[in-house]
Amino acid sequence: EGDMNVLVQNIQVQRSEAFRKLEVIAWSKAQEMTRLVDMWRRDALDVSCDPDVVAGIQALANGFHDLGDSQVQAMYQEKNGSQDPRAETPYTAIHVEQHQFFSNYVDIHGYEDALLIDLHGNVIYSVQKNQIFGTNLLSGPFQNSQLAALYQALREAPADAASLTDVELLNDEVMLFIGTPVYDKASPLGLSLIHISEPT
Repeated sequence: EGDMNVLVQNIQVQRSEAFRKLEVIAWSKAQEMTRLVDMWRRDALDVSCDPDVVAGIQALANGFHDLGDSQVQAMYQEKNGSQDPRAETPYTAIHVEQHQFFSNYVDIHGYEDALLIDLHGNVIYSVQKNQIFGTNLLSGPFQNSQLAALYQALREAPADAASLTDVELLNDEVMLFIGTPVYDKASPLGLSLIHISEPT
């Protein structure tokens, strides 16, 4: 009986130690996730406050509306993200400037993509020019996505707001976005979104 008591005590000690280790791991992972979310939020707010982005989203929105979604999509998606050099328009001119900034930004910071969305829910810019580019988040194929819910949540949010989507599968790709409103002084212009790399 004495040996059995010692065995039970040893099992209880080992179980307590295992639970303690699991709690430390869980705490560590929670701290790391908090750090990551804070970093994503700072990055998103920095982008949305950049004067060139503020000016760019206005010009892109105007150019997008002049051309229409299907023409903008055709100019880029059929060229694997590169502009058709024969299609010189006000949209393509401002796109060159914005693309230099955003493509460098996502490369440096390790993000998957960056998007700009106008006040009407149109995805007017994307670094990657995937299937989301040029669609409308209120009426298009992604209207029931987490991305569309993020747009709805932020479209009337204050300038310092930032929100993160739940992880979802879109077009066979795991996606996670953080977004912030873009303002020109007190006037809302749309949203700036960052597509975060697949969580590991």
